[in-house]
Amino acid sequence: MGVLIYFFAQANWPREPGRMTGAFNIAVAQFAPAGGPADDAGRLLSQWAAEQVAADLAGRPEFQVWHDTGQLKAEQNVTIGAVADAAEAAQAAERLNADVVIYGLLTPQAGGFASLDLRFFVAPQQQRDLGSVGGQYALEAPLTFNLADPGLDVAQAVGRQASGVVRLNLGLAYETFGRSDEALAEFQAADDYLPDSAIVQFLIGQELLFQAQRAAAAAPPDFARAQELAGQARLALEAADRMKPGFARARIALGSQAAFMVQLALLQNPIPDDCQGSQAGLYRPRLAEIDRAIASYQTAVNASEAAGLPLGAVAQVGLAGAYRLQAALQCGLGDPAAARAALDLGLAAAEAGLPALEQAREYRLLAQAYHTQGTLYEYQAYLSDDDPALYRQAREAYDRCVAQGALSPTDEFLARDLVGRLCQPDRDRLQAQYGGNP
Repeated sequence: MGVLIYFFAQANWPREPGRMTGAFNIAVAQFAPAGGPADDAGRLLSQWAAEQVAADLAGRPEFQVWHDTGQLKAEQNVTIGAVADAAEAAQAAERLNADVVIYGLLTPQAGGFASLDLRFFVAPQQQRDLGSVGGQYALEAPLTFNLADPGLDVAQAVGRQASGVVRLNLGLAYETFGRSDEALAEFQAADDYLPDSAIVQFLIGQELLFQAQRAAAAAPPDFARAQELAGQARLALEAADRMKPGFARARIALGSQAAFMVQLALLQNPIPDDCQGSQAGLYRPRLAEIDRAIASYQTAVNASEAAGLPLGAVAQVGLAGAYRLQAALQCGLGDPAAARAALDLGLAAAEAGLPALEQAREYRLLAQAYHTQGTLYEYQAYLSDDDPALYRQAREAYDRCVAQGALSPTDEFLARDLVGRLCQPDRDRLQAQYGGNP
């Protein structure tokens, strides 16, 4: 009898909820009105979306899809539940170990109708570089339907939008797997399901910019290919900006594209060390591009602040880097005073972005911010007769960048690409050149 009681207790003991274990995990939440529980219509629409997602990913074992079913509850002791905003989506992603959470916001309309706004949330995960695209995306193509009888047309429309979201998430997954050509192909395929979508054009443009950066960093570098890809990226990003004015992500990416064009020029024609303007003709044509970068980042800062979005801090870091490039161009033009003024603006931008990143514990972005801050102080020191106090500030900024790795010890991208390839080498170089404790 004691043995039977033991096994009965074991069988009925509360189990820990399961977590997703795929190479790329997609959770489809129940659709619901803002602030309210899922109703019958929301559950039906989310079921249609989940079935389409699962069908589109059939035969791809690296992708795991969860949706609320009796089987999921029985096997994993998990209920995804309703999600109505980005904060709830972030909580669900963390709880489930999901890379993406697909959800829908239902808004009642007059006459027994409602609209569905399909959204998805990308959750940056440790050991993956999704930080540049993390956060909430809304398709902004609401579907209107009869609450009492959504109908076949709505089912097909939900399926079409869900297929578009699948294409986008396939692209995000392939990017994290290092398969950029496949990522770009999926983003472009999403355009068939989500025409005139700012999100689609943004992701196409960003992927093209990633490819341009890789071409420039190749051994040997392919500058012609990098320039071609960067030009294509600009066209897609400008399309996204036209489709959705004030789209902060597109503006940040446009700033990065313009800054990259300047970096590309400087890689091929490095600034002379003397800052005397002996080759000013090489750098003057790039002033318009760096002005475009600064304007794009500043627009993103303003738009994000007006909307209460944390992307403003990301834009501030990009803005700081753009001012660093502007300082280099001014040095190439033989105007060290203008270069120092640009560095002051860059340091102010970096400082403005740090508090929000520190509060959010965005360790990757903090590492980038501190590294940018270090390069600004280092260039200031160079333009100030090798001021040792400024070099110390540069080294301290690099130190803070290196420290981010210890704060997030499981983040391989942070340790390898940011700390290992940027911050630590620059910190050690300053240590070797100017002494002091590393």
